Amino acid sequence: MPIASAKPSAALADQVKSVDWLARQVQYKGQVTAAELEQIQRVVAALIGRP
Repeated sequence: MPIASAKPSAALADQVKSVDWLARQVQYKGQVTAAELEQIQRVVAALIGRP
């Protein structure tokens, strides 16, 4: 899902997995809008079988 930001970004909502944030040295990239977050949450819910 494309994310509107100054840098080209995407949320890989179809790649839900557990992540060891420290081991992967995850860095903050930006912030999604409320509408983008809602869309991401709908996709994730569908993928894991939640209404």
